[in-house]
Amino acid sequence: MIQIHHLDLPLWRPHLDCLLPLLDATEAARAGRFRFAADRERHIICQGALRLILASATGCPPHVLEILRGPHGKPHLAAHHDPAPHFNLSHAGQKALIALATSPVGVDIEPLREIEGSQEIARAQFTKHEFSQLITSETHSHDFLRIWTRKEALLKAMGDGLSRSLASIEVGLELERPTGLRQWRLINVDISGHAACVCVQGENSTLSIIDAVPEDFLPG
Repeated sequence: MIQIHHLDLPLWRPHLDCLLPLLDATEAARAGRFRFAADRERHIICQGALRLILASATGCPPHVLEILRGPHGKPHLAAHHDPAPHFNLSHAGQKALIALATSPVGVDIEPLREIEGSQEIARAQFTKHEFSQLITSETHSHDFLRIWTRKEALLKAMGDGLSRSLASIEVGLELERPTGLRQWRLINVDISGHAACVCVQGENSTLSIIDAVPEDFLPG
C-alpha cells in the first residue's frame, strides 16, 4: 500500500511554533542556516509534518522518532522502530508530498511552468526515446517536467543519489516499469497544476492520496 500525503504549505504556516520543537537537533540546526525566512519555514513545516505523519503510522511520539540517512542521503527510520514504513518527501512552491509505503519509495513534484532551455537539458538528460516524445509534444515544457519528476522519483526510491545519471534511466511519460528496472513501479500522481510521480519497489498496487491538514495531527 502507498499513501501520498498532500500538504498545502500555507495551511501549516500558522503552526510553526508547534512544529519546530518536533525537529531533532540536526533538523533544527539546518533550519537555522537558511538565509531566507520562506525557506526556513518550508523546512520546518515539511520536517515537522513528516514527523507527525510518521508518528501516526508508527505509534511513536514525533519528537522521539529516530530518522537516519543512508550513504547517499536518503532518510529512513532507525531499525528499532516497528513498524518502520519507508517514506520520502518532496516539496515545490506551496506544495509538499510525503509518501509512505511498505517497500522503498520515492516521490517528486514540480509546478507546471515554462522551462527555458528545456530542449537542451532534455537532449543531455533524457534517453533518445524520451527526447523524441518531448520534441513531438504540444505541451513541451509540461511534458519535460512530467518526465523529469518520474526520473527523480525513481532515483529517490533507489536511494542512489547522484551515482546514476538521469540519462541512464528510461521512464518516458507513461511507462509503468522503467526500462531494465522492472522491480520498480511508477505511478503518476494527480495534483492540480503540478507534475508529480511516486515510485515504489514491487507491486504495492493500492494508492491513496490524503489531504494532510494540521487539524488532523496537532492538538486543538
